[in-house]
Amino acid sequence: MKIAVCNRNTEKRYKNKEMSWEDIKERNHHPIRTSETMEEYPKLPKAQRNIAKDQGGFVGGWLRGGIRKKGHVISRGCGALDADHIPEGEDFIGKAVSVLAGVRFFLYSTHSHTPQHQRYRLVMPFSREVSEEEYAPFMRMVAKQIGMEYFDDSTYQANRMMYWASCPSNGEFVFKEQAGNPLDVDVYLAQYDDWRDVTQWPISSRQSEAVKHSVKTQADPLQKSGIVGAFCRAYTIEEVIEKHLADVYAPSAVDGRYD
Repeated sequence: MKIAVCNRNTEKRYKNKEMSWEDIKERNHHPIRTSETMEEYPKLPKAQRNIAKDQGGFVGGWLRGGIRKKGHVISRGCGALDADHIPEGEDFIGKAVSVLAGVRFFLYSTHSHTPQHQRYRLVMPFSREVSEEEYAPFMRMVAKQIGMEYFDDSTYQANRMMYWASCPSNGEFVFKEQAGNPLDVDVYLAQYDDWRDVTQWPISSRQSEAVKHSVKTQADPLQKSGIVGAFCRAYTIEEVIEKHLADVYAPSAVDGRYD
C-alpha cells in the first residue's frame, strides 16, 4: 500500500513508500507511551500537547514531491476518520462494527482519549486508489453511514496526516480490528447524483450552524464603509455588467440573470 511517512509533523517533506496493510495495522497496534500521565496531558499548553502526541505519522497515499499540501496528493489507497465527538457512554465501536459489517478496518484510540471522553481513529483500505478530488466526498459518505456527528469536521481532507498510535504513560489504549473486504469506493460515490457537487456532501450540524451564522453575519454591501461601500451604493450589479462586462456576460432569458 502506498503511504507517505514522517518522523515529525513539522517535517517539510514526507517520504513516499510502500507498506503492507498488516504492517500499518501492527504499527498502530502497539502505541508509544509518552512521559506525561493521562491526568497531566489535557492540562499542558497546546504546544506541549502537540509535541507529546507527535510521534510521527502517515498519509494514506503518495504526495507529489513529498509535500503535504492541498493539490499535492497523487492518490489515496486508504483513509482515516477521527471520531472526536462521541457522547459519554456511547458504543461507537459497536456502531462502526455494525455499519461496516464485512469491511476490513482497524481503529485505535488517539492520544487524548480517556474512558470518559472516547476518541478513536478509524482506518480503512479502499477497493481502488482515489484521486484527491474523490477523497472528501467518499469519506463524507462513509461517515454519514456511521454518523456524521461523531467525526471531526476537518478529518475529510485528502492531505490529512494520521499520527502513529501514542498514549500517555498511564492512559487507556484501545485497539480493534475487523477482517473483511476493502471499502468499495464506487458504491459510496454512486450514492451522490454528482459527487463533484459540494452542496450534496453530508455535513455535521456543527458545520451547518457555522454556515448559517456566516450567511447571517454577512454585511449589507450598501452599508459597508470605504471604497467598497461607496462603489456598491453608486452602481447596481446590472450597471456594472452592462458597462464593464458586456463582452463576458449576456442577459439570460430569466429576468435579472446573466449567462
